[in-house]
Amino acid sequence: MMAAALLTAVSCTDFDDYNDEPTVSSAKPTAEQTVWQIISQREDLSDFVSLVKRVGYDETLNELNAYTVWVPKNGTFDAGKYAQISDSLLREQFVKNHIAKFNYSVMGEVDERVCMLNGKYYQLKGNGEYTYGDMPITESNVPCSNGTLHLLTGNVPFYPNLYEYIMAAEGIGQLRDYFKKYHKVELNLKESEKGPMVNGMQTYVDSVLTTSNELLTKNRLNAALTNEDSSYTVLMPTDEAYTKMYNNVRNCYKYLTNTTVQDVEKLEQPHAASKQGDTERNVYKKVSDEINPVYLADSLARLSILRNLAYSNRDTMNVDVIAKGPQAGDSLKSTRGDRFSNPEELLNKYLVGERVKMSNGWAHVVDSLAFKSWEFYNPELEYEIKDNVVKHFLTTPLEVTVPDSTAKKLFDSQKEEFKFNLYYPTDEFCVPNLFVKLPKVRAAAYNFYCVVLPASQGRETTNKPTPLNFDLSYCGSGGLTNYHFSSKVAATEDSTTYHFTEEMVTNSPINLTIETAFISTETEKADTIYLGQFAFPFCYEGLESGFYPSLNITCPLSYSDSLFEPLYDQYSTEMRIYSIILRPVEKSQYEANKQ
Repeated sequence: MMAAALLTAVSCTDFDDYNDEPTVSSAKPTAEQTVWQIISQREDLSDFVSLVKRVGYDETLNELNAYTVWVPKNGTFDAGKYAQISDSLLREQFVKNHIAKFNYSVMGEVDERVCMLNGKYYQLKGNGEYTYGDMPITESNVPCSNGTLHLLTGNVPFYPNLYEYIMAAEGIGQLRDYFKKYHKVELNLKESEKGPMVNGMQTYVDSVLTTSNELLTKNRLNAALTNEDSSYTVLMPTDEAYTKMYNNVRNCYKYLTNTTVQDVEKLEQPHAASKQGDTERNVYKKVSDEINPVYLADSLARLSILRNLAYSNRDTMNVDVIAKGPQAGDSLKSTRGDRFSNPEELLNKYLVGERVKMSNGWAHVVDSLAFKSWEFYNPELEYEIKDNVVKHFLTTPLEVTVPDSTAKKLFDSQKEEFKFNLYYPTDEFCVPNLFVKLPKVRAAAYNFYCVVLPASQGRETTNKPTPLNFDLSYCGSGGLTNYHFSSKVAATEDSTTYHFTEEMVTNSPINLTIETAFISTETEKADTIYLGQFAFPFCYEGLESGFYPSLNITCPLSYSDSLFEPLYDQYSTEMRIYSIILRPVEKSQYEANKQ
């Protein structure tokens, strides 16, 4: 068993008074001798006596407080091993692991969870014959003036908790170093037992130290790994596995010292006939001087790795997977609420040796973190237009409610009632503009999709499709940059995409060409149109609010130009857009290979 950093032992809070009556039995000690006096007189307990005396607990067991001591007899445990470890480890791993406050006698049927001086819990159970921590009790209920004594046929194994294991185990140095940066140990004055005053200073007979770590809090790992009452399974990557995952994640968190974005609120009203994506827009450059690209990328990469390493063994989704094995379930749920579809790979495929039993769960040391990137650090992003529109020009939004039955029909699923914003021109001489913000984008390649609703969900009683243009505003190394999606690219994927014929767009003044027009094609169901692939050179996730790329969506059909008269009866200017999807390329490739 790995030596744990046991100065971090958490306090046992099941009691307020050391001299309370026992909860297991009403039997009271009758002997006149203390626990220490009794065990020190027995030759068959000399090994235990020697170890206890070495760390000063002979005085503790002579005090008037009520103690129960479980003593392994000579020859039933490796006393030589414990004689070679440090005093601090001997005290926490062995001596305090066999002593509890209160009197615990056994008679009749017993099933009691006992808290030891080091904060560990062990089961005291049986009916006539009894065990403690799975060790048989050979002699029970020896009464003492300050407690009760039980003799064992072996020592109770010490199990560190998950946090202690992280702080001491070999081969996981990078994970441990990250935890050490935020490690704090404080004296718990309420739980510590006071001793005499020495030179005006308060001393403590039994000091209880409380461990805290910011990484365990709700907004980070969200797991109480120091709590002996908790139960978790924790993935602990080897240094090689940690480094490999860190490099992968770090590549998605590339930042500029100054990030420029298009502040849509500063844009002037574009002219109806203006060319979309025109560089003459009033672009407001907002610069943050506080960004340290290296520090920010490193912090977010390490936090991203940390956040999904712990799984509660008591979560209903994890119970069968943890207890019976990954084959018993098809997913795992982390303490942060994220779900992973490959529990067998995560828990077993890259396991180093066997999983290690802890006092509050299991440690899985793995030489690879087998997370799928899109489930871990580079998720698919979907932006519903209703929630993400930052500005719209020359168009009027109309909130449309889609009832349950229609929603299920449109999406061929159990999707419930939803609302979306239908956008249509203020008048027939306008070219509508719609700006959609795209937060949480990483420095990665995405396949872009537009989910459009059928004409039956529009304002008009028509089945006309709508032509759409898409222009992306993002920050490149040279500052604010524009990218125009081309239907030539879109046509390379298996997606139904129509466009205007060349005869219809000859000499068109608003760039309505085969290369620029995307058409909503379906009239009865939702259609997901592939726009193309784009790789963002820099990351926006982790920046302050307001920093994100934006997508300008326009309908290039204008009734003010007679050249479009042939199109009036065929196309609509209503924007029935439900959402924009950015799917990481790795996920798209995985799903294509799976099919």
